[in-house]
Amino acid sequence: DRDVAASESVARLCGARTASSLEDAVDRDVAAVLVATPSETHYEVTRRCLEAGKHAFVEKPFTTDLEQACALLRVAEANGLVCMVDHIFLYSEPVRKLKDMVDGGEFGQIVYVTCRRINLGIPGYLTDVIWDLAVHDLSIIDHLFGLEIDGTRVSRMQHARFPNTAMANITLDLVGGVHAHIAVSYLSPVKSREVVIGGTDRMAVFDDTKREKLLIYDQGVVFRSQLDADGLREQLAGYRYGETSIPPLARRRPLTVALQHFAESNSECQVTAVSRRRPLETFGARFHSVDLADPRACAELCESLDGVTRLVYAALHEKPGLMPGWVERDQIETNQRMFENLFEPLASSS
Repeated sequence: DRDVAASESVARLCGARTASSLEDAVDRDVAAVLVATPSETHYEVTRRCLEAGKHAFVEKPFTTDLEQACALLRVAEANGLVCMVDHIFLYSEPVRKLKDMVDGGEFGQIVYVTCRRINLGIPGYLTDVIWDLAVHDLSIIDHLFGLEIDGTRVSRMQHARFPNTAMANITLDLVGGVHAHIAVSYLSPVKSREVVIGGTDRMAVFDDTKREKLLIYDQGVVFRSQLDADGLREQLAGYRYGETSIPPLARRRPLTVALQHFAESNSECQVTAVSRRRPLETFGARFHSVDLADPRACAELCESLDGVTRLVYAALHEKPGLMPGWVERDQIETNQRMFENLFEPLASSS
């Protein structure tokens, strides 16, 4: 920060070093830079970081100009660097759950998705509301359904207090028949962060402002044919009312997950996870299902792993209560045996 006092006050909170200029910061012995500057500066700051050989994690919007965004990607590719945009909702548990449901066909045929992202903006804010807010919904739609577009309709409005678009409505006709609508605004007295998915079998509402962020509705419209007394066939519409459910979701901060993904993307190390049961999340690591209590299975696995330099062992227990896993002798011996089953063949081959 150019304000030395401001940067020093923040640095004291997290034990960081300070820099008074971008040149000073990129000259440091750091591998990656997180760019969280005003949107209109993203291109210049990120370009200078990439040219200095630093991986870049950039707050959305990536840039405020399409050509600038493409130019940054070319610089990153030419220098073998990771340049990642913080599309944070892709790492949120509700969106990850929706992705699993869409891929598993649980909604039936997807008919529509509507997104509403509105709030009262700060007068004079320079970033266009589409670049600032709609990019979230576009990233979610792309992640869930893809963004192969048949047709687009956009209406936008400026306001005296905002130099760029302050309110917009976007309609997308996607290949495959999904109808998408996005409403964004800086002029709303209420804050809304809502995504609604409608399918022929189920529907869902993701509201990031609510305590229970994801609701699944077993509801829809059904059609049936009826033959009346005069022999005329009539198609009648009716509603199907089913249960509303709240799926269990892991409580993880999306930014933490996104940063873990970024760190793994620019790491030269390849991580392998080993356990009897697959964990809820492996964060990009290769996974092998192996019973660590079986020495032969552990030895066979280790023969297939080349160049192992580090082993991190986390002891888990399946006894009721917290303390038995730490103090009971049989559990301690089991954990030691499992560790040795994995460590010894790795040590002998390294």
